[in-house]
Amino acid sequence: MHIGLSLRRLRNLALCGTLASSIALVVPVMSVPAIADGHTNRMAFVPRVEGELSVEFQSDNTYKADDASAELSDTFTTTELGATFHLAPFFQIVGSFVLEPVLDPTGDRVFEDHGAYAEELYAKFVFSDIGISVGKYNPAFGRAWDATPGIYGVDFAEDYELTERLGVSVGYEFAAGGLGGIALTASLYKVDDTNLSRSILTSRDPEKTRRSDGGPSNTDGLESFALNAEIADVMKSGIGVNVGYRSQAKGIGPDDVDDERGFVAGIFGEHKMHNLKFEWIVEGANFNNADATSADKTYVTAGVQLTFNERYYIAIAGTHRKVDNTGGADFNDRLFQISAGMEVYDGWTVDVGHKWDRTEDVDSRTFGVLIAKSFDFNTAKR
Repeated sequence: MHIGLSLRRLRNLALCGTLASSIALVVPVMSVPAIADGHTNRMAFVPRVEGELSVEFQSDNTYKADDASAELSDTFTTTELGATFHLAPFFQIVGSFVLEPVLDPTGDRVFEDHGAYAEELYAKFVFSDIGISVGKYNPAFGRAWDATPGIYGVDFAEDYELTERLGVSVGYEFAAGGLGGIALTASLYKVDDTNLSRSILTSRDPEKTRRSDGGPSNTDGLESFALNAEIADVMKSGIGVNVGYRSQAKGIGPDDVDDERGFVAGIFGEHKMHNLKFEWIVEGANFNNADATSADKTYVTAGVQLTFNERYYIAIAGTHRKVDNTGGADFNDRLFQISAGMEVYDGWTVDVGHKWDRTEDVDSRTFGVLIAKSFDFNTAKR
């Protein structure tokens, strides 16, 4: 047991204290009359909680692989609860909590190694079209890691998703006439190394993020940043574009070589005709000193989904990942997946899919089944 507090812990406590102070200053606003409607004198603002509970049950069977130890079956759940507490007209507390396997499988398993943790927990101040977030959050950068269709469409693109960062983010959303809706985001952050990086039920490995673990943005201060821009429905065409840049300072780990710098750009769209809906995405990303190592990585992801009668759908997606290792072996990794699904009852969906992937010259094939449903809630609804 450590009796003293390290400088890093003092800084974390200071940040938490700043957040707590901000909340303490704003919450009393609830005790005064809310904004009233000029005609009816009814309250225009009502404290409320809204969010979504997403439940997924997935079973993957890797039945053929060059590495025999990778041939295994893994059945698990990914359950996510996102909630926004509207405490004042311009103040919110936002949380995102996840239950999923927190350890890699070493053999066949069924609902084992699940841990629960807080992926996001931050205060948000909203002033007209501007939002300022302070706390633990996921900085905006790209979208293929979330929007690529299919059971396995996001698998490689998830490499560059930014999650569980501690810092501040400023977003500005506005309508630019015929150009479309524009969202601009600037984020300043570091890896979360507070106790919020722990999980319950099953402990992560490592149990808690520490500075000695190294890695991108694992620094004492807020030395990393990301910029992201997205335009939706350009000229009412159903087409959108996104671009982003990020710089992540290296840590002090044994594999940390230099700061990571990355670019991302994509185009996506949605088109409807009669009882058909066609959705597609193409995104490319490039990283120098990826993950603060000596490797450079390039990603190209593409995916399409066709939906019939708002109930049946089929998705095809793939990613090419090029890895250039300075002084080491280079790799051309590939992923291709095809999946199909349908809504079976009251929002419950069932998908089946197949994935072919090559990672560091090792080929494998996986068949999977996914059952999912999302539940929305809002305490303001009667």
